[in-house]
Amino acid sequence: MAEFPIDKSGGSEPPRTIISDLSVQMFGAHTYRREERLVVNIAQSILVMGNPNRIAMLLVNNSEGEVYLSFDPDVSTVRGMILGANGGSLSMTFRNDGELIGDAIYGVGSGDNLNVTLFETLVQETP
Repeated sequence: MAEFPIDKSGGSEPPRTIISDLSVQMFGAHTYRREERLVVNIAQSILVMGNPNRIAMLLVNNSEGEVYLSFDPDVSTVRGMILGANGGSLSMTFRNDGELIGDAIYGVGSGDNLNVTLFETLVQETP
């Protein structure tokens, strides 16, 4: 898991950019991005934990098998959104998807050991 560009312990200041300034104007705080590699199996599991500070997210299926996603823990291969093999993706933002962006996402794979990458942008919590 990688986080950029802020040391959340408060040890460093984020770089000043137009986007950084806009983040402070919109959310009252800086934002940071996070990347995580996820493994999906044929058993239902939570893939993305709920987080009310998430403002954008991209899930990319890097596997040859399909992944099925849902906001409901009862996801299955016949009950869920399909994240297609070899690059299928789901993109969400707070502007387009409202409060769904902060909800947990559950998943199940068409096989075991399927790789999905999560990219997310979060509002930095203020101490």
